[in-house]
Amino acid sequence: MTAEKVPAKKEVPKKIGLKKPLIIGGIAVIVAIAGIVGGIMILGDIDEKGGTLMVGIDKYRLSVYEDFDPLIAIFTARDIIISQVVETLFDDDYSTGRSRIISTLAEDYAWNDDATELTCFLRQIVKFHDGTAFNAMAVKWNFERIYRMIDIMDDWGHMFLLPDGRWIVNETQVIDEYTVKFVLNSPFVPFLQILTQTTASILSPTSTPADDILDIHTEDLVGTGPFIYESYNTDVNITMNPYPNYWGKKPKVDKLIFSLYDSGDDQLNALLTKKISILDPNFYIFYPTISIETLRNDPEITVREKLSVDYRLIVMNNKLINLTMRKAISYAINYTYMVEEVIPNWPVVRARSPVPEGILYSNTTAFDVPYYNISTARKILKDAGWPGTENLTINDDISPGNEWELLVNNETPLEAYTIDYFPSDELFARMIVPIPDNLKQIGVKAIPRAWSWSDPHHLTLAGWIYDFNDPHNGLFAGYSSSSPWAASVLSINVNDSLIDQWIDDGVRETDTNLREQIYFNIQKRLIEELYPVVWAFSSKNIDVYASNLGGWQPNPFKILLKTVYFV
Repeated sequence: MTAEKVPAKKEVPKKIGLKKPLIIGGIAVIVAIAGIVGGIMILGDIDEKGGTLMVGIDKYRLSVYEDFDPLIAIFTARDIIISQVVETLFDDDYSTGRSRIISTLAEDYAWNDDATELTCFLRQIVKFHDGTAFNAMAVKWNFERIYRMIDIMDDWGHMFLLPDGRWIVNETQVIDEYTVKFVLNSPFVPFLQILTQTTASILSPTSTPADDILDIHTEDLVGTGPFIYESYNTDVNITMNPYPNYWGKKPKVDKLIFSLYDSGDDQLNALLTKKISILDPNFYIFYPTISIETLRNDPEITVREKLSVDYRLIVMNNKLINLTMRKAISYAINYTYMVEEVIPNWPVVRARSPVPEGILYSNTTAFDVPYYNISTARKILKDAGWPGTENLTINDDISPGNEWELLVNNETPLEAYTIDYFPSDELFARMIVPIPDNLKQIGVKAIPRAWSWSDPHHLTLAGWIYDFNDPHNGLFAGYSSSSPWAASVLSINVNDSLIDQWIDDGVRETDTNLREQIYFNIQKRLIEELYPVVWAFSSKNIDVYASNLGGWQPNPFKILLKTVYFV
């Protein structure tokens, strides 16, 4: 196979007009929270039954870190557990197929004109599980706690830092009992999405240690959420009960138990034998080679795919590999073969943007994304007059011993690049197999080697998972000329003044329509003009649960069980 079918290109959706801001005391209020009553979806009058909800959790992912503190819990099994007990000021809703921010403990928000102050209007008559009142003072207490302990937050303290290393928040001000203002050190609109993350959860100031990580063996996890933490039976289970005074709709289930398992096979068997009703929400991230087809065909099991928030890529060092060669390489990779043959059991899909589908403002349909086409790749090099291509033919012949391949076989390649990867990562180990042969078809020799800090890095297999639902999170890290990640770790080294300007504009613009256009421009330039990396594929986030459960709400960042019930 030498070419892939070119996907249909769709135009940019037409705007229906910019939202008119409401002016209240000189503050422009961005009206973005609507259609959700009380921050949760209200269920209709159907037969919703209670009972004990059993959820599988991978024991290792939990036992590595037993501290159930939101400050160090993101992207672990603890994150799933904590999110049932504590809540954030806002959440993301994916029920419409695209993410939107919805109210939780804050009912609304407002940016000032230059995006340096975010005012949040809090929900009233909410109490923590210990009876402490939720108010602006409680929010201030929690964010001051975050900044006191930012240096001991494992790898997640960076979420509260500006790109230049300063704290995002300069001061948290109590305006009145139910109004709190975050005064930022610099404009940073993505801060709103950080407020949806588990790390920014609001805990009870009465029951939580102010200057230390919560130790689950000596302190209780206390929030405002739909479930009350009851007990942790080490290596066995974690038990929770519904919060009878929950401010929203009280959960239908009578008890929530997280059962801990040693292996993926044991957990899967527990689902099939109805000992649990839900697989660990990250099951197919950590056990991707366990076949999912049997589950898809089981009428008593529901399998749902969620939008991705990550991708795997082939980084091309933009300092050492010029635009012509980067573009040729982008058309030389057999994406279909990689997804369907090299990793057939892996739940992945071709990546089509530096902003994955599950991230705000992602666009995977409007651009001319490179696809596998050997003749196009060869034409790019020959049209540019690449040295050594003078006597070569533009065609799609990839038979053994073709003239392009012979350049590599005879040790006279057009270019020779190292391709670094992590051999211990099974996905990288599989992913790298076809790449040298793909590049051989355009006369390029790729030399696999284990990744190290040595220089230079030509090509590198890498992965990126977005920490929160805003495109800035990945675009700055990977493609800004001032990003330490892009230079020292990933070795992408994009140095483009337009990209830099648009990334800066994106953190200052509060109008959602204008922000979307900014990130459209960034994606278009990276995909169609700069070719800084090869976006290979994204993981399919998969939820697997018993078909007798209703009320499931898919979300790639946070698993919330408050709406789940038995039917």
